[in-house]
Amino acid sequence: MPSAARRSPLEAIIATNRYYIDYFEKNAVFMERVRELRETLPELMAEKQRVNRRWAERVLAHAVRHRPSPLDPARLKLRVFAMECMVDDVLREIFVIRNPDIIEAATDREMLIQELSTIWFKALYEVG
Repeated sequence: MPSAARRSPLEAIIATNRYYIDYFEKNAVFMERVRELRETLPELMAEKQRVNRRWAERVLAHAVRHRPSPLDPARLKLRVFAMECMVDDVLREIFVIRNPDIIEAATDREMLIQELSTIWFKALYEVG
């Protein structure tokens, strides 16, 4: 695998998703408990938002540098936050809720990684 500095945007997304999906699965129970606590502890919600904001800023900066054509910053920011929320919900459906309509996706880990990565890539880096 190329070094982080030489990865294409899609390679970087795949590497990130590979790590995050593995992390989410291994910590699904913990992540669900934190989700429940955020509803009663506003400071925990604020911390989650701070961490997510820093991560989103990095993703936004990368997309701005590597997109083939500019996209309105407000639209790009919405895409990053929407993708983050959607992927978290998909992983929750698979690893926490164990939704029978989607759990099969976890049986082919590479397909799950590739499909989620393709969705991210298209949302952030393709023209439109």
